[in-house]
Amino acid sequence: MILHSSKVLVARLLVNSPFVQSYVKYTATTVGRDKAYRFIQYFSRLLAYVLMRGGFSKEAITTAKTIQAVMTQTRKVLRLGRFIDALSMAAKTLTSKGDCVVRTLTALNRLAMAVYFATDTVGL
Repeated sequence: MILHSSKVLVARLLVNSPFVQSYVKYTATTVGRDKAYRFIQYFSRLLAYVLMRGGFSKEAITTAKTIQAVMTQTRKVLRLGRFIDALSMAAKTLTSKGDCVVRTLTALNRLAMAVYFATDTVGL
């Protein structure tokens, strides 16, 4: 029982940390930018394809491919610390009230997302 209460205390400290709270607020603002960057990335991919099929100059095709590559890297940088956000959400879920099964499954979902984002960061 003492081990469980210490885990809850650590989770609450993590969730209530001012740094974590400000970081989570910042990452919440990147969603709109990511959508815009994704649109530019995919539009550049389409443009490069259309330019290749249309027989345009290699300069124009290279420019479209470069824009696509830059947007891909920018989106990866925006996701850089998202695993902290996912861990924070998992800790909030564990400390919340409600059904034990739902709470556990939701926390496991958040932890899986944290692992995904962490491996995505390492794969940069």
